[in-house]
Amino acid sequence: MLRSKLGLACACGAGLAAIGVGAVLRSRHNSKRRTPHKGNESESDSAACECKSTCNDASTPVSASSSSSSSSLPPSPVQCSASSKVLLTGGYLVLDPAHSGLVAALSARFHTRIEAAEGQPNGSKCHVNGCICAPVTIWAPQRSTRMSRYQLQWISEQAAWSLQATDREQERNNFVEQSILYTLSFLSSISASLPSFAERYGRGLRIYLEGDHQFYSATPPQQENGCVPPVVPDGSKTGLGSSAALVSSLVAALFQYFGAFDGADEKESAVTLSEHTPFSQLSLQQRRTLAHNLAQLIHCSAQGKVGSGFDVSAAFFGSQRYTRFTPEVIQPLLGMASEGVKDGGLTVASIPLPTLRACLFNTDSQHGWNNRVKPFKLPPGLELVLADVAGGASTPAMVKKVLQWRKEQKAAADELWSDLSAANGRVESHLSSLARAAASDPDAYHSARLQLAAMPASQWSTALPNNDRSSPSSSASTTSIIIQHFIDLHDTFNQTRALLRSMGDAAGVGIEPPSQTKLLDATASLLGVALAGVPGAGGEDAIVALVLDSTVAKDVEAAWSTFQFDGQSNRVVKRLPVGVATETIQCKTVSRESGPWKQ
Repeated sequence: MLRSKLGLACACGAGLAAIGVGAVLRSRHNSKRRTPHKGNESESDSAACECKSTCNDASTPVSASSSSSSSSLPPSPVQCSASSKVLLTGGYLVLDPAHSGLVAALSARFHTRIEAAEGQPNGSKCHVNGCICAPVTIWAPQRSTRMSRYQLQWISEQAAWSLQATDREQERNNFVEQSILYTLSFLSSISASLPSFAERYGRGLRIYLEGDHQFYSATPPQQENGCVPPVVPDGSKTGLGSSAALVSSLVAALFQYFGAFDGADEKESAVTLSEHTPFSQLSLQQRRTLAHNLAQLIHCSAQGKVGSGFDVSAAFFGSQRYTRFTPEVIQPLLGMASEGVKDGGLTVASIPLPTLRACLFNTDSQHGWNNRVKPFKLPPGLELVLADVAGGASTPAMVKKVLQWRKEQKAAADELWSDLSAANGRVESHLSSLARAAASDPDAYHSARLQLAAMPASQWSTALPNNDRSSPSSSASTTSIIIQHFIDLHDTFNQTRALLRSMGDAAGVGIEPPSQTKLLDATASLLGVALAGVPGAGGEDAIVALVLDSTVAKDVEAAWSTFQFDGQSNRVVKRLPVGVATETIQCKTVSRESGPWKQ
């Protein structure tokens, strides 16, 4: 498993001890070599640090004088992971704060490991006029066989952090660079509460990034050494939210590494989340909320647009009914980590720290972080089954056309959105009713579930007693009521599919194109399938089904493996090996003596 192998030395001596592909990162280097071009890491880390700007301002948030003794041991590495997601209901509507979406966090995870750069104790080799210039090395083997190296520096005259690429030709990733710059900007603003911040920054950073292979549809080639994940081909995303999971795991890992989660009480705090509350008094949940808010800002800034944020929310808080935040809360800070010298590979974050703090702590119900999260769980025994359809879809282009249609045809669009929102609400209501029934009468619930698992949904009504088939009354048996909820769940979800197709037709967008309709209808007709649909914005990336038992999931997978698209003999439907996540953001300390940097 990837989450464990990040903390273990790779026995074959060139990376990690398992195949794992999938990341948001794409490659410009198409080399067949699987061993990264690392060279002498200690030498490279030190050589990368050549500060090119003075920083003699006494207000510098990180100064050489604040560093502890260079003889101290480096801090232990940390490892954090964030889950993927699937949006079951609320596609397009979740962009509007007036509507909600039902999102399931999935077991495919993105992993970040951070440790001190070797050969760079406390930044002692890089003091320039009181400033610490620290080396940063990024290793993302799924993007490239080459590492990316930077100089990280606080520039006092600009009150900004800078990240200088040491090689103009190296891999660059906006999500990674902005995550580092925005997060360090915030952490430096609370550095008085982080006693090890200066010392840890001064040592430099090594950051390792790797996503589980489910994030990409491409089958990983056989690895030459069995350890290093191969470079992921372009255009092979499965729509599980790789960029959001990357940003979430990296922000959380930076919080963990610099001590922002240390000493926090896991119990609910009695103090209000406010920038005027001492950071030391904030609970772990409140600090994770700040990390979430920061990840939302970073993800939107790196994308160049303000999305709904349900994917980042799922990474931090798990499966939920999600209602988005007000976009205005982050607008003043978007794009402040920008590439200042394009050809020179310099990225500068000129972020006013008071403005950043005010943004992240803003809990105003009208103009702040007013997103609403209601935890959600599937009823017991039900399983989500996802398939990679590998047909491709451009979500930004689809969203743009739908929103343009809504603007031009407001009355018709508002009516359709209202109907779709109501149907989505009924889907959630039936799922919640089934979960309550399972808790109050588990025998009746599981009996009904297993009975229906052996029948196609079109025949579920025959499982009702004759006097309950029209509409179960208050005197109906518990089993009849449970069966009716399953029937209504199936029928209501089909209504949402019809409304999404109508929206797609009206906007000229293939939300559920004919090829998907054929596949979904075939899936929904199988024994024990409660629903089948296109997740999120739709298109031909993936499909999702909710089945009544694990045996049904295997039957669905078998049916998908033989499905034939009209006129597309080479296109296949492949089940993604994911389930509903039981963990949200996970962070831990790992050994310095193992991991991907050890050979």
